[in-house]
Amino acid sequence: MNDQQTNMAQKSTDWAQERTRLAKERTFAAVVRTALSLIGFGIAVAKLLPDLHPAWLATTLGILLILGGGLIALLGLRTTHEVITKLREEGVKEPRWHVTLTGLLLLTTTILALLVVGLL
Repeated sequence: MNDQQTNMAQKSTDWAQERTRLAKERTFAAVVRTALSLIGFGIAVAKLLPDLHPAWLATTLGILLILGGGLIALLGLRTTHEVITKLREEGVKEPRWHVTLTGLLLLTTTILALLVVGLL
C-alpha cells in the first residue's frame, strides 16, 4: 500500500474508534437513566401507594423495582468497563474513573432507596 492508502486506513480506524467511544457513552447514559428511573419509581410505588391491597404488595413491588435499578447499574458498569478495556487494547486513551464513580453513586443510591423503603 502507498502512503495515501495507509493514511486513509488509519483515519478510518481512528473514526471507528471514536464512534465506538461515543456509542459507549450513549449506552452508559441510557443505563444511568434507566437505573435512576427504576429506583425512583420503586420509591414512589412503595411510599405513595400504601393503601394497595394486600398491604405488602406496594413495598414488595417498590423493592423489586429498586433492586432492578441496581442490577441494571451493575450490568451497565460491567459492560462499559469491558468496552473501555477493549478500546485501551487498541491504544485509545479512555479513562474509566468517571464510569466507576457514576456506578458507585448509582449503587449507593440503590442502598439508600432500600433504606427509605424500609428493607434494610
